[in-house]
Amino acid sequence: MEAMETGRQRDLEVGDVSDEEEEAQEEATTLALESVELRLLRSILGSSSRPKPKLSTYDGSSTAENLIDWIGELDKYFEYEEIDEEKKVKFVVTRLKGHATLWCESV
Repeated sequence: MEAMETGRQRDLEVGDVSDEEEEAQEEATTLALESVELRLLRSILGSSSRPKPKLSTYDGSSTAENLIDWIGELDKYFEYEEIDEEKKVKFVVTRLKGHATLWCESV
């Protein structure tokens, strides 16, 4: 009996892996692969097939010309994204900062 235990210890020292350890390694590998697949799937589902344009913010301190350009930029974005009329104002408020935010809150 002692000889079997000594033989088994020698086998483990050489690099053998017990059945339980092998199952645990397989399970860990499976979980890691599932995690990668889930992250990839979430990434794909969360992305759009078309690029999102970057929109600048408006702080109220620019010239009238800059304001007109910014409004034009918003109009192009709304057309591209097919934004409904009732959602446009809500969206624009998110692009205001500084004095423009203060003005909007007072209106």
